[in-house]
Amino acid sequence: MKKILFLLLLIFLSESYGFTQGSEDREAKLLRIKRLEREILKKKAQAKLSQRIRVYSGYDSNVELTSERKNNTFEGFLYSLDFKKPVGEQLYFKADYDLDFKDYNKITDASTLLNHLKLTLANKFYFCELGLGYDLNWLYYPKNDYDFLLHKGFLYLTKEFPKKTYHRLEVYYALKDYQDRKALGDSLISSQNKTRLDRRQGARYTLTWIVKPSLALRFGFSFYTNNSNARYLDYYDYKIFGPSAYLYLKLFKNITSYWGVSYFQRDYQERTVTSANFKQKDHLYIGKTGLVYKLDRNNSLFLDYTYRENSSNDSLQEYSESLVSWGWQYRFK
Repeated sequence: MKKILFLLLLIFLSESYGFTQGSEDREAKLLRIKRLEREILKKKAQAKLSQRIRVYSGYDSNVELTSERKNNTFEGFLYSLDFKKPVGEQLYFKADYDLDFKDYNKITDASTLLNHLKLTLANKFYFCELGLGYDLNWLYYPKNDYDFLLHKGFLYLTKEFPKKTYHRLEVYYALKDYQDRKALGDSLISSQNKTRLDRRQGARYTLTWIVKPSLALRFGFSFYTNNSNARYLDYYDYKIFGPSAYLYLKLFKNITSYWGVSYFQRDYQERTVTSANFKQKDHLYIGKTGLVYKLDRNNSLFLDYTYRENSSNDSLQEYSESLVSWGWQYRFK
């Protein structure tokens, strides 16, 4: 009898120990899971900052985009900063800044300094992303009076459907303020006592398809109207629209290429051609291609080529241009 009682006691103690050990294992697992969840949330809440600089040179076959075709070489420097910070579970804030200085060697009137700032606030829903923001471009010409400020407010929606296919629809309203240029008066040689101000409103749709890690396609369509305070023939009032297509292809491990084409039709509201009494209409064709060679994690070399051709029913507005640039880029990590 004593042996039986002793055996039962051993069984009870062993089961109790096993239960206790199992409980401790489960608690340890729960603690590890909670710790991992906290680490993930902490990483999500961290701000992300990326910066890069680009030093480049190039050749422009038609700097002023006229039939005279004045060509020139140029050098430039670009600094870019991208900042992203979560401000909620699905809400985030993003700021992008670019400083781009481009200096033409002989036609110095075309040299520019661009300051670009873009602020975005967006929320990720389970079916889409919805965002709004403000986009500021200040283009400064040190040697002439073409300076302008472009203020743009925008609203966009993005959606992934089907997998690896991204749709984006953006609408915007913009003000383009020519700070040092007077608005046209009742003729081409008269001006008003105020600066030129253009108002734009438009929409842009893009579809991006990640075919595979080494291949991506992007298609787009843009439309906007421009209304200026120029009085003579509503000289700068027009609508512009057209499609675009781009292909990005990784040729080798460290070499990526891209090709792009776009077309824009510009219909003037009241502006007539030089030698006749019918409205001006322009057709702009653009082709782009380029290569990026990644030297290492931070450094890369690039080569870009762009061709533009404007066909118009006003011969004075026709032009073509070839623009080639090359340089070095460093990305801070």
